[in-house]
Amino acid sequence: MSKISIILLITILSLDTGVNDIDISLGECDISAVLEEKTLPANSYAVTGYGNYEEAQSVIVPTDLDDGTYSETVTRKGDNLYKVDGFNVFLKTSLCFEYAYSQEAIIEITNYQGYTFGEITFK
Repeated sequence: MSKISIILLITILSLDTGVNDIDISLGECDISAVLEEKTLPANSYAVTGYGNYEEAQSVIVPTDLDDGTYSETVTRKGDNLYKVDGFNVFLKTSLCFEYAYSQEAIIEITNYQGYTFGEITFK
């Protein structure tokens, strides 16, 4: 390999392509809501998004969680929905593709003027 080829190769490899500036981590996800499961009385029904009525045993409703950092295990229950194992607490995320089954995670909660924000980091 000639000196010019080596210099050209070193120059190309040292260029900053900006790829490192893009965050494509699948292990961290934003939390858009904290939800709590509430048990319904027998013979309760829920109205679906399509206006259908279905018998329901429980519903998941918004709730507050104190600010702080929590270390818990979580299980994915659906698209952008994770249940904190052992609690009736669910975390709604945005664009989270982490498949989790009793996976350890760090949950950081920050409440801002009545809105819940935070981040979940999967271990």
